[in-house]
Amino acid sequence: QQKRTITEERIHPEEALFLHMRGLLRIECNNHEAESTTLSTQDLFCNMLPECKISLAAYLAYAHLRAQGYILMRYSTERMKLLLARKELHDDKPNASSEATECIEDEACTQQNKRFITERLAKQRLIDDVATAPQPFIVSFDEWNSNRDTVRLAYHAYNPNSNFKRTNPGLPDFGVAVMPFHSSSANAPAFDVISSLVALCHGVKKEKNDDTGSLNEIPLRIATVADGGAVIVYGVTRGDVPVIDKKKEHDKK
Repeated sequence: QQKRTITEERIHPEEALFLHMRGLLRIECNNHEAESTTLSTQDLFCNMLPECKISLAAYLAYAHLRAQGYILMRYSTERMKLLLARKELHDDKPNASSEATECIEDEACTQQNKRFITERLAKQRLIDDVATAPQPFIVSFDEWNSNRDTVRLAYHAYNPNSNFKRTNPGLPDFGVAVMPFHSSSANAPAFDVISSLVALCHGVKKEKNDDTGSLNEIPLRIATVADGGAVIVYGVTRGDVPVIDKKKEHDKK
């Protein structure tokens, strides 16, 4: 009741469990044949997470980042397009003085009405996308070769911000991929796995005055979760191999 999240009435199970573990939320199960019962922590880990198809690794990574103040939203393939569309509407929004001016011509009023409807539709699409986002994805190396086309991130993350709004969150600060940690080098992530995850962080347009025509990337954070529950998060960026000028090297010698 203190903070609205996905919508005014719903939150995802991993967030509910996170709040429960901090004593901020009581979760009850409503049975038609009996009175509602309060679920214990064991019930939530052993029953709720499996029934909602949320792996323990996905929750541990979520809890680890949330405990540090980051704001997490489930990843979806269409989220970045919706966020960019909302950003463009916000950037093109008229200033307050022009909005306060009364409409003199019917055409001007019609344009304002169309803009209002467009903004409402964009907001509703984003709310629906957040509410219906799929379960957090776990990168499995054993199934990578057969499911390469279905790989995706687990979360979009935002830096701590007291003014954050899920109905208008803005572009994420980084993407989060979750994968199991194995001490054996045989199960280490291959280069194409990391490269594909980095590619999923594409989609942030550069400024209008930038004539390169290319796309920026939001940073990627990979959260590795060990069987014992330890979580280690490290960053991955795309870089170019430096080119050594052979002529300069020869002159130095």
